[in-house]
Amino acid sequence: MEASPRHQAAAIYGTIISGSVMAAAPQDSVLTVVVLVLVTVFVYWLAERYADLLGAYAHGHHLTRADVRHSLSEGLPLIRASYAPLIVLIVAALLGADTPAALTIAMGFTVAWLFLMGFIAGRRRGVTGWPLVIVTGAAGLFGVVLMVLKLSLH
Repeated sequence: MEASPRHQAAAIYGTIISGSVMAAAPQDSVLTVVVLVLVTVFVYWLAERYADLLGAYAHGHHLTRADVRHSLSEGLPLIRASYAPLIVLIVAALLGADTPAALTIAMGFTVAWLFLMGFIAGRRRGVTGWPLVIVTGAAGLFGVVLMVLKLSLH
């Protein structure tokens, strides 16, 4: 099943949020970083879903339980997007990396993941050549900025 544009957008957004938290998080504990990422992504998901439902309500839509369930599930890709970078972070720590090194590895993965998502989005549209490089680079640039942020903060 192919992901909808909203799901793809939420996945990219969730990855950027996760990377942002990892970039700015204290480097004393992997567990602390994991909790910070999960809580932050949850709050963003909840805020986004609330805004979606409030917008529908403000425009006269009578919200049913099914509407609320649908809205909440539409935003789940934002939460799921945080899993891959966190798994890389946890695995790096379990393999012996200290917290700063595990964060650097997870951030490196996040940068690569964003480039890959940009590439996949471009290829789905049939983009090739320089336009594909631009689409790929634009997505990856968010990751590069996050890595620069991490390096400048720590």
